[in-house]
Amino acid sequence: MLSVIICSRSSTISQKLKNNIEETIGVEYEIIFIDNSMNNYSIFSAYNEGVKRAQYAYLCFMHEDILYHTPNWGEKVIEYLSAENVGIIGIGGSHYLSKIPLVSCWDLPNKDRFYSLNLLQGYTENKNYKTQLHYNVSSNIPIYGVTLDGVWFCIKKSLFEATDHRIKFDDVTYNGFHLYDFDICMQIHELNLQVQIVPDILIEHKSEGSFNQEWIKATLTFYGKWREKLPLFRGIQLSYQEIESIESTLMDLYIRRSHETQDQLQKELQSIRKSKNYRLGKLLLKPLRWIKSLQS
Repeated sequence: MLSVIICSRSSTISQKLKNNIEETIGVEYEIIFIDNSMNNYSIFSAYNEGVKRAQYAYLCFMHEDILYHTPNWGEKVIEYLSAENVGIIGIGGSHYLSKIPLVSCWDLPNKDRFYSLNLLQGYTENKNYKTQLHYNVSSNIPIYGVTLDGVWFCIKKSLFEATDHRIKFDDVTYNGFHLYDFDICMQIHELNLQVQIVPDILIEHKSEGSFNQEWIKATLTFYGKWREKLPLFRGIQLSYQEIESIESTLMDLYIRRSHETQDQLQKELQSIRKSKNYRLGKLLLKPLRWIKSLQS
């Protein structure tokens, strides 16, 4: 019925998570555990390996640091994915994806218009673990999205097995652990199938996401692959003038951040040049430069 695919940096998953899945899923299932403790996989290759091992018709891709709060959520997954026009479902995602990289509608004043999310997010405050409910799904039925949050999503296995136009986690174009969720959603759009954000499956995510140089690299790779398909919006109504305004605002933000980044790099470089280690390094290299000048 449902294959649950988990890639982990550990050699096993916790008994607490196993028990939580067993107690809440409500359907026949299997857990496919991809041991990435030796860092042999990217998330793309790990999930492709999970698809190969899967026995059931519906696939659930999930992070290892989540817990389920909805009874019989597996039944809901199967019901949603049984619709012919649905390709993928998730618990949160974006309704708009800009043509401009490294910025998003999260940066706009009316950002809630462009995202739907049903998630119990964990965080640490004063060494105490707390949770905060993020819920701004505007309907009690699924709503169309452009991309989904990779913390949890489900796909029909048949889409990976089609004789033509099959989907795959793109482990050729990408490596690492970012943008797999965006890329697979874009592949779903190419099949003219729906990306849906569902309102009635609640999970708790115990850690918060991070953005680093690897994320930036993956984002630029994503835009290199899909730029001609963007901007893209689903689940909201936008006029041509609104799209132009959004793109213009995000472009201005992109340029401003680029300048701020350059200024910050200049400050860091100046700080390095003033440091004792830098001056000592220059002093130590002087004899080498002198020897090189004699040889030339």
